[in-house]
Amino acid sequence: MAETSKRRSCVLSDEDIQCLVESDSEQSLPDSDFDSENELDDHALMDAAGNEGSDEDNSANQEFVWEDMENYRGQREHFTGSAGAQGPAKDVTEIVDIFELFFDKELIETIVAETNRYAEQFLRGREPSARSHSKAWKPVTEGEIYVVLGLFMLMGIVQKPTLQSYFTTKGVISTPGYRDIITGDRLELICK
Repeated sequence: MAETSKRRSCVLSDEDIQCLVESDSEQSLPDSDFDSENELDDHALMDAAGNEGSDEDNSANQEFVWEDMENYRGQREHFTGSAGAQGPAKDVTEIVDIFELFFDKELIETIVAETNRYAEQFLRGREPSARSHSKAWKPVTEGEIYVVLGLFMLMGIVQKPTLQSYFTTKGVISTPGYRDIITGDRLELICK
């Protein structure tokens, strides 16, 4: 049985449904040879045609028309809730306390456990080469994870092209502070 690939374009309007079938070849199949996918498409089109009676469906079937914004009149939303921080964040004023609302102790413990587990799995059964930084791996601590998260936030302010460029000592592109907190190799290992 020869098959042809067909592409269907359907235009739904208020008055009728037009289905255009474009065939990639001149052969056509008898109706009984359609595969089940085409039959499902046909049934879906018939269902769409049968639902033309409701106003809701008619509005969905109408073609969208772009308009310019000159005649647009927006409606102002009326906020009815209470403004400001809610729940446990209501009385928090210290930046560290706000940070800990998002990164609580449980989340940090999970990050530490999963980072250490991944490193253990990665190193298991491997003998790192002499030049590999992974030879220096030691389990990460909660304090280091706080440092890494803090540095990531700072990297959003001081943007550089690579992770190692934050730790360079080369003159004009040097950024003091990063090297004083953690080494570039350690940060790279933790991120790996």
